[in-house]
Amino acid sequence: MPWDAKSFKKHWKDASPAQLKKAAAIATAILKGGGEEGTAIATGIARAKAHGKKPHEHLYAEKK
Repeated sequence: MPWDAKSFKKHWKDASPAQLKKAAAIATAILKGGGEEGTAIATGIARAKAHGKKPHEHLYAEKK
């Protein structure tokens, strides 16, 4: 099933619209490449979370 940001919302409820759009695009690309749906969803979310971060940014972030 190809996703868009609106349909991907059920898989990642607290994401921003930009994150949903990115995750949906990644997951859809994985499916088109022959990947499994569960893997596509998980990878889309993980990659969208990391998208836009500078390399090693997590090393310098303040802990809450």
